[in-house]
This record gives sequence, C-alpha cells and structure tokens, in this order.
Amino acid sequence: SLSVLDLVPGAHPIRLTVFSKGAIEELSKIKSPHLDLMVTVR
Repeated sequence: SLSVLDLVPGAHPIRLTVFSKGAIEELSKIKSPHLDLMVTVR
C-alpha cells in the first residue's frame, strides 16, 4: 500500500491539485471571483 510518507519522506505532506487544460476551460465558464483569478494566473 502507498502512504503519504512514501510520497514525502521526511517532509510535511502538502496538497497538490492538478487540473487539465480542459478542466480549467470548463471552470472558467463558471462566473466566480476566485475562478477569474485562477484563469488570470495561468
């Protein structure tokens, strides 16, 4: 089995979220202030 410690040995676990280009395009269709910022940053 795979644990968090296998992914980040000796470090603090963090959350990494990966979005595909298509997912970001779909999210950009939803009007929301934080999503506008995400599209601007990319």
